Amino acid sequence: MVTVKVGANTVPFNKEATRLLRIWLDSQLTLKDHHAIWLKDGKKAMARLHRLAGQVELSPANYRKDMTTCIQPVAMFGSELR
Repeated sequence: MVTVKVGANTVPFNKEATRLLRIWLDSQLTLKDHHAIWLKDGKKAMARLHRLAGQVELSPANYRKDMTTCIQPVAMFGSELR
């Protein structure tokens, strides 16, 4: 952990990636860590929906609705930053 002086304040900064307003920033500002973390969370949400669909027989239309309302927002969070 490195501290950076910003004006009169000292801000802790992690060289690998630091979380700021739910966005993971690395020192190069490539957002690779951000995309990897949110994609992993989206895959976990997809696995939960897949298990649920196996237990409760969802129609394809309802499965698609659940996919667009629950999983896409998680996986796509911050993707427009790139």
